[in-house]
Amino acid sequence: MNKILQQLNGGDLRSDGKANEVATQIIERPELLADLMEGFDSDNEMIRMRTAHAVEVISRKNGQLLESSKSKLIDHAGNDPLPETRWHLAQIFGNLPLSDRETETVLPILYGYLKDGTILVRS
Repeated sequence: MNKILQQLNGGDLRSDGKANEVATQIIERPELLADLMEGFDSDNEMIRMRTAHAVEVISRKNGQLLESSKSKLIDHAGNDPLPETRWHLAQIFGNLPLSDRETETVLPILYGYLKDGTILVRS
């Protein structure tokens, strides 16, 4: 596990842990973004959720940094079983400029979230 993801580990899903601090690190050092994005592939729910939280913060402050990561974000939005991760991903897409093609892919996912089994995702 890389140093960025180590900072996101531990605790429970009710806490954002160091996700905000990690987001700040990535904004200051964009070359670390690939390390953060590895968190979406983790089997550890805590790391996936906090990765999504950090990426959400980045999307609000400097969404341009995520341009090369949009396909990965779209993939995980349609496949991640963790409600907390899907919730953050929904917010991320509201902050990113999407091409027509990306929008055609994302909209059905987001509409599906409106029927999600958890109120967190539906919100």
